[in-house]
Amino acid sequence: MKSNRKIILGLLMFTALTVMVMPMAFSRKPELNIKSEAQQQVKVFHLRPDDVTALIASSGSLSGNLLKSGYAVHGFDTPQDTVIWTVNAPTEADYAVSVIFSMQSQRNIEVRCGKSVLATPSLVRTWQNRPFMWRQEFPGTLHLKAGENRIIFRLPDAMPAMAPNGSGAGKPDSFGNDVTKAFYLFSIELGTPAARKALVERAKQIRGDASWMIAGKYGLFVHFSAMSYPYQGDERRAAWFQKSVEMFDVKVFADAVERTGAAWVTFTATHQGFYWPGPNAALDKILSGRTARRDLLGEIIDELGRRGIRTLFYLHTGYNGYESEFWKAAGAEDADPKRFSDNIAAILRDCSLRYGKKLSGFGYIDGALSRNYPLDPSWEDWARAIKAGNPSAVV
Repeated sequence: MKSNRKIILGLLMFTALTVMVMPMAFSRKPELNIKSEAQQQVKVFHLRPDDVTALIASSGSLSGNLLKSGYAVHGFDTPQDTVIWTVNAPTEADYAVSVIFSMQSQRNIEVRCGKSVLATPSLVRTWQNRPFMWRQEFPGTLHLKAGENRIIFRLPDAMPAMAPNGSGAGKPDSFGNDVTKAFYLFSIELGTPAARKALVERAKQIRGDASWMIAGKYGLFVHFSAMSYPYQGDERRAAWFQKSVEMFDVKVFADAVERTGAAWVTFTATHQGFYWPGPNAALDKILSGRTARRDLLGEIIDELGRRGIRTLFYLHTGYNGYESEFWKAAGAEDADPKRFSDNIAAILRDCSLRYGKKLSGFGYIDGALSRNYPLDPSWEDWARAIKAGNPSAVV
């Protein structure tokens, strides 16, 4: 029992009373200065009539002084520095437009399509700490014709920065880790007002009941990662995945949780390397060898349930960590990432149907903004998949 207790303690990297955001998910990639739109391959984005479509800044055609920093774009030094997306609209319609960006000071921002123009001063942060980027909706709507349209974003009164990024006083910008001095554009979002209203209504209809969290006061977040090391040895858990699952002492774990008085646990289904500690038929179809023979997740749910403690899961979609084999196999690097969205939904649905109402939901999907959002997944499909076996599950 003491040996098992040590193994469990070595495998659980940390527990926390609140779910934490990991800023390193926004770590910057090498920058690329692109001067000519004509030299760039034009991608056509198809707008969904019943949804909001995200257009990532780095996926547009860049002109002038613009630079890529991961998925974001900066270098808006003149009105000629523009991001242009080519979109296909199913019908002629007016679209509400939102922008996600970061900047300490206020600038005028503009989006246009043909003769239709929206402009507004940017929102200035009035809060401390996170979020370091934020969403702002333009006033009015942007008119798009049926078929192909060019959406152009710029700062209409832009001037070269007094202290360019990386020089002058102060530290360089670090998008995603702090509010930036320069204007960083992450994305714009387009959806008709009717589609946006319908989305809100559908979300309200399937919203889970979280009143038990208020009554329970607090829970635990527990990491069980593919990157974890044992107390003794230098191999990460992914290298001995099946053995680590078989050795996990559920009663020792549940005893420790019960002593904290926590009303619920968010337990890691997968983290940094898509290894699932239980059966999942959908995952087996995507990549073999990533599910466990033992249903550890189910045993944890049952043992905690006997003590009146609820269980939620944490999901990391495999974008970094031990290896990237699952990320590729799931379709994240496809030209059209719809297969990725569908595969994640299938994994979530299999999990929800397997455990039903015993699983209280998913408390955290890691990388949802930094890595999954740029692939424009169907968040509604994911939410409905989580609720397939328990309509009251929280997301």
